[in-house]
Amino acid sequence: MLPPRLLWRDPRPIPRLDPQDIVIKVVRDPSFHEPSETDPCVSFGYVCLTHDRAYVGGGCGEGEHLVASECSVHGPENIGAHPLMHRFPTGFTPALTPDQYAELENDLYPEGYTRPDGRRDGIPGRSDERITAWRRAANEPFHP
Repeated sequence: MLPPRLLWRDPRPIPRLDPQDIVIKVVRDPSFHEPSETDPCVSFGYVCLTHDRAYVGGGCGEGEHLVASECSVHGPENIGAHPLMHRFPTGFTPALTPDQYAELENDLYPEGYTRPDGRRDGIPGRSDERITAWRRAANEPFHP
């Protein structure tokens, strides 16, 4: 079972010339709405809880940002894990146990999708040849 309050921060160092301050995302919070398939949500945005205003790419104030997803109907909502969060699991606070990480991974990668470790469970419409050709093209330099 996941912890009731879960935060994530990209553990990679901020590039030297990037003016962006530290951004911490609220993944789960007990006071936030838990979204479901039947919710009538139509518009979302991000709110910086530190500066108490809308968050649009770091332009909400100076210093560290605590960012949450906000629905126009329900207010702050728990968010699903982003693939970047799976790529850098050390960014979670509190740290996840292997069982908790597996639970999070199963939510993001249901049967039939590629997992971060490269396992595939039968992606429909994609043959191994097509995937190999795409990877080869993606790694070759472009010459117009």
